Amino acid sequence: MADNKDRLISRPTHEGLPRRAWTTIAVVFLGALGLASILWWFAPMWAVNDADHTRITASGQEVPDREKIAEAEGAARTPLGVAGAALLAGAAAVAGAIVSSHNARLTRESLEQTRESNRLAALRDSDTKEHSSRVLTHEQARADDDRFTKAIDQLGNTSASVRLGALHSLHRLATQRTERTEVVLDVFCAYLRQPFHHPDHDHEPSEPPSTEDPTGDAWWPRDHKERDERAAEGEVRRTALRLIRELLPPALPSDQRPDSALNDVIPLAPGEQRFNLNLSGAALDHLDLRERQVGVLALEGAYVAGRVVLTQAQVDGALLLGEGTHIRKDLVIGLGARVLQVYMGQGTRVDGTLRISGGSRIERGVDLGPDCYVGAIEIAGAAEVDRLDLGAGVRVAGNITIKDEAQVQRVLRVGRGTRIGGKIGLSHGRLHGNLSVEQDVHIAQGIEIGWDSLVHGAVQIGQNSHLLALDVDAGAIIDGGIILDGAHIENMITLDDGAQVHRGVRLYRRAIVGGHLALRSGARITGMVYLNTSVLRGLTLDEGAHLELLRVDEQGRLELLDVASPTQIGRVEMHRESDTPIDLLTAKGLDVDLWPET
Repeated sequence: MADNKDRLISRPTHEGLPRRAWTTIAVVFLGALGLASILWWFAPMWAVNDADHTRITASGQEVPDREKIAEAEGAARTPLGVAGAALLAGAAAVAGAIVSSHNARLTRESLEQTRESNRLAALRDSDTKEHSSRVLTHEQARADDDRFTKAIDQLGNTSASVRLGALHSLHRLATQRTERTEVVLDVFCAYLRQPFHHPDHDHEPSEPPSTEDPTGDAWWPRDHKERDERAAEGEVRRTALRLIRELLPPALPSDQRPDSALNDVIPLAPGEQRFNLNLSGAALDHLDLRERQVGVLALEGAYVAGRVVLTQAQVDGALLLGEGTHIRKDLVIGLGARVLQVYMGQGTRVDGTLRISGGSRIERGVDLGPDCYVGAIEIAGAAEVDRLDLGAGVRVAGNITIKDEAQVQRVLRVGRGTRIGGKIGLSHGRLHGNLSVEQDVHIAQGIEIGWDSLVHGAVQIGQNSHLLALDVDAGAIIDGGIILDGAHIENMITLDDGAQVHRGVRLYRRAIVGGHLALRSGARITGMVYLNTSVLRGLTLDEGAHLELLRVDEQGRLELLDVASPTQIGRVEMHRESDTPIDLLTAKGLDVDLWPET
């Protein structure tokens, strides 16, 4: 390639006229000179007739007059000279044109050679730059590898200040070489996953640990030096968390995020990056990923002394907790955050509140696995959750609340053996599926479907489940009815002013309501109140309340009836062998249809 370039550049250029051009010029000049000579010399002789120029001799003879002939020929030569000069001038013009054409060709060839030389020089420069760039890239990669290896070595140093420097060195490398961001994040997470127990993660014991008993508080530092070393390591770990947050890409505005559809992760928008964080088993002071985007956030078996904050965050995979995860304070998903799924595996503990608020969206819902513990669950502020599923044996110390235009798109399920220390409440909230309480559940303060709330499905309470009361507040609606399947409500079922329950209230399989089913003014039950082998202590309808059908089946017992007017109950049906005395109904002016017919 280089030899071809050199041959092109060294090609000789003929600056003089070529032989053919000189020959052409010579022929043109000689031809013009010959023709001019012929015209000058012979044409006058041809043009002058000797017979026209004679003289008479003394002897009387007529002979040519040479002097007159010469004068006539001279007179004829004047215009012929002009013509000859014109011929010579034309020949000179032809020669000039030949010379000019040759010079123009030489100029074109010179320009072509200059352009070719420039092109070849540019190619050589490009090859040189490309080679230099490859060498520079290789050297830079080697330098980056050296920086990375050195920083990794420094992370194992016993000095906290050296470890801090190593973290910052890796962070700088990731910001300068974005292709290394993922591996640097993995290193930071691996560092945080190393065993560590900060002395401030638990309360200080009242007495120093016994040297004879290595269990219990044996981790507590026995001298100030060890405590200082752990405190320094705590600062290193807090720095690692801060640098992780800085390396994560910012979350997209909620209106620019693609829908998850049926994918396992939310699809990437154009130009997005996504990094997974594996902090399983890590011991952290806190975790703050507000306004950041991650793929899967794994906290399985992690210990967090403070809060986990995902305000305005974007978790395109799942938030995974379990295998002993312990969060000492709140888990906050707020202000437009978007999370594919919150999964709390078996044994997860959140001492504070699981709070989902501010228009946040949980695409696949919240799942609490068996034996999880949560201080409280709050879905508020127009947040949207696909479903809320509490597995078997879950413990909720406080309330489960859906309020302030928050929505659960499908079911709210409370699994078998769950214990709730407060209540399940909706307050201006929406539940688009069933509120399903399974067997052996205990809800200390009952269920409240609060003001202007809507349950599109049914409220179902399973066998041997206990709750204090069931209240349907003013303006609330339950579309799918209330079903007590062997459940026990200690106090009342109350429908406040204007509350509506469609598809009735049904008590099955020894369900017991210890108080009244009370319909306040304007409350309405469409469908039936049905007692099947169950006990209702009383049925009260205030003025303006209405019930379509009261049906008491075999072994069903209604102990008290209080109605302002018999027209408030559209129809009464009762089994002949029911435990309810018929006089209780007829005394209120009600017509009772008995079955089976006799």
